[in-house]
Amino acid sequence: MAETSNKSAVARASSESAGIITELVERLGLSTVLLLGAVYFGYQSIIRPIADSYRQMIVDVAATNKFLQEEIRNNDDEDAQRVRMITDHIDRLENKIDKMMELELMK
Repeated sequence: MAETSNKSAVARASSESAGIITELVERLGLSTVLLLGAVYFGYQSIIRPIADSYRQMIVDVAATNKFLQEEIRNNDDEDAQRVRMITDHIDRLENKIDKMMELELMK
């Protein structure tokens, strides 16, 4: 019984859809309805998938940029530490050279 009611519901929906399409063709004309169908198909089949892939690409690029910015900050911090360490070594070497020069002048 439920199967029969489902079939009749599908038949009613199908006839209603046909009625709506027929009404659109009568009101707008066949060429306009075909144009609307082509535009809908083009949007669903071509434009929307391309837009979705570009949207995903933009999200991926944004995530990559964020990661790269964090890595650059980390490298900047590490480089600053290295520069401080090298500067300290240079200062110690300059002090040693100054002491050696003083000792050489005292002779």
